[in-house]
Amino acid sequence: MDLRVPPLQNIPQIRLQLREWVRTESFDELNRYFDTLEAEWAIAAPGSHHYLDTARTGTLFDFSVTPASDIARFFQAWIAACPDAFHPRLFMGSFCFGRAGNIRGTGWADSVTEDCWLGAALACELSATHLLAAIERSPRPVAAGVTLMELCAHFREPAWLNELFRGQPARRMASDDQDPELLEMAVEHLARYGLVPLQEAPEALPAGLPQREAHELDQGQDYWLHRVIGWRADCLEALQSYANYLLPRWGGSHEDIEGFATGPLCAALNEAQRNVIRWVAFSDIHEYFPAKEEFNAAREVLADYEAWLERDLLPFYRGCALGDFAHFCAYSLDNPTRSMQMHVASVQAFPEGSYYRQIEGPFGAFLHLVVVNNMADETGAFRTAVERMCAMNEHGVPLAIKALGHQFGLWGFDKQPQQVADLLERAQVLGLRDLGETGLDIVSLPARVWWGGHHDESYYLALQWAERGLPGAAFFLHEIHSGRLDDVPQRYLDDAENLRWLQQGAQQGCPRSMFNLAWRKLFDDELDMTVRAHFDEVVQLFEGARESSKAELRARIRIGILLRDYGTVEEQETGVQYLRSLVDCDDDWVAARTCAEIALAYLHGRGVTKSRFAAMEWAQHGVNQAPDNEGIQEVQYEVLNSHSLVKTLVTSVGAFLGRGKVGAEDLPPKPAQ
Repeated sequence: MDLRVPPLQNIPQIRLQLREWVRTESFDELNRYFDTLEAEWAIAAPGSHHYLDTARTGTLFDFSVTPASDIARFFQAWIAACPDAFHPRLFMGSFCFGRAGNIRGTGWADSVTEDCWLGAALACELSATHLLAAIERSPRPVAAGVTLMELCAHFREPAWLNELFRGQPARRMASDDQDPELLEMAVEHLARYGLVPLQEAPEALPAGLPQREAHELDQGQDYWLHRVIGWRADCLEALQSYANYLLPRWGGSHEDIEGFATGPLCAALNEAQRNVIRWVAFSDIHEYFPAKEEFNAAREVLADYEAWLERDLLPFYRGCALGDFAHFCAYSLDNPTRSMQMHVASVQAFPEGSYYRQIEGPFGAFLHLVVVNNMADETGAFRTAVERMCAMNEHGVPLAIKALGHQFGLWGFDKQPQQVADLLERAQVLGLRDLGETGLDIVSLPARVWWGGHHDESYYLALQWAERGLPGAAFFLHEIHSGRLDDVPQRYLDDAENLRWLQQGAQQGCPRSMFNLAWRKLFDDELDMTVRAHFDEVVQLFEGARESSKAELRARIRIGILLRDYGTVEEQETGVQYLRSLVDCDDDWVAARTCAEIALAYLHGRGVTKSRFAAMEWAQHGVNQAPDNEGIQEVQYEVLNSHSLVKTLVTSVGAFLGRGKVGAEDLPPKPAQ
């Protein structure tokens, strides 16, 4: 095989070849390929070559189907077979660093548990050890230096590494003096990825590495950046990565990034390359767009983007800027026509084969314009964007779009039904990882297709997912067959199919299906709740529905009502406690309805001491929160015993005189002063 660097659009094919070498453990071929790639990168213009992006674990392995432990075993075998090679050590070091990030998770620092912090530290020790070994095996180990820079910026560098740079013996390990149970949990995190903790720290630094300056002793990322710049002065990838850690979320500022871009470390870059550094700050500043109503803010952002696009930009970053601007035009300016023009320009600006790697953001906005708004795309830019994302083989949504396109001849795709099955299969594998992560995934995609008026196409895709058991797909089919969606064609209205998919969704654990099925059994089928089996079944369905943020509050109300009305004496008390927990809910309807149901509990003495006075107080509190809600007003009339003013007055006086031992705990909270 020709080992010269391929054009970027051929990277998917190169990935296939590399993975074949991985499968056959063709270590020599892998070494030759990456050595050649590195040599060509070393003389290429900054930002024009993909070596550092290709020399990552995801190029060699499909994480969606390959267990991490198998990946670790492969790298260990590669190292054993080629002990003097640079790249197996580099890949193993990068793999361990990636697993440190997995163990830590993506939450805020204060949400990370001690065992995860320790597990990440153990993984960082492994990573640093392999990366130092890689440095020993190359005269210009730029890729290893970049990863060490990122490790030091993202985590604390291993204590033993800092000791070596201070000229001291490497003694302190992350596992030292740890609680045995905590250490065991941390080791289990490593084992999940086929890794074991480092047993002994390296005794010395790689030959030729200079000692750190005083200001670098506690700033390892600065030291490694200086080493990388020494090996290649215009290493744009390293400079951009360093700039990311100057963002406010890491304790820096946007001004720090501008100072860095114009400072001595970026002196070897030209203006377009320096704008890559500045893009880190610009995109962070404009991470969130103003709402349509925020006219002044929108005008300022518009001016920012227009000025930015006048700059000298590398093709990839011009594509990013145009795509983000397109998203802004639709979201903040409510200008779909200009947005569409900018999306087309964005696709055309990206280098051949390149595009965004995320579903949310510009691609999701582009999809909305074409699929939902049915905007014409004579240039084929949307199809091109989808094809490029499919070639990246990282997300299910583009593959599902391509499958629908080939099934029905939509969005510029030729009708090629023979391709559809494989595309859907791969879309499912990749899409399952993204479910619920963002507002757009393979299960929510049929709804967007429906909104665009493509009813048959939407139904087809939803049916494919439902038959594969994907969570939520059966619920969508239930909404179609029940007529709950807008503009449902008459041919889809079918109560038998409606019930079939509703039951299947509930069996698969879909919370919204469980809520609707419980509701149907309770009100449409009118099951006798005095039969314990019926009661248990419906309560269990409502409990399952609580997993949905859209159904959770109403499910809790229903559970409280059922326990109050049909439970044992103890369950009735639990039911009222369920209801009390919702009294201060931010949703006015939920809070008001809860007050009304507590009023009925006091009226009938279920779960609480019977007291018409307390019932009246709770009913009035509910009416105050939702004064126009007729259902809550009806509860108040029931509590007051009449729609008649005279009878109401008599009841009220009697309740007040007979209020008995009603305490503050029996009454609704007093309104805030």
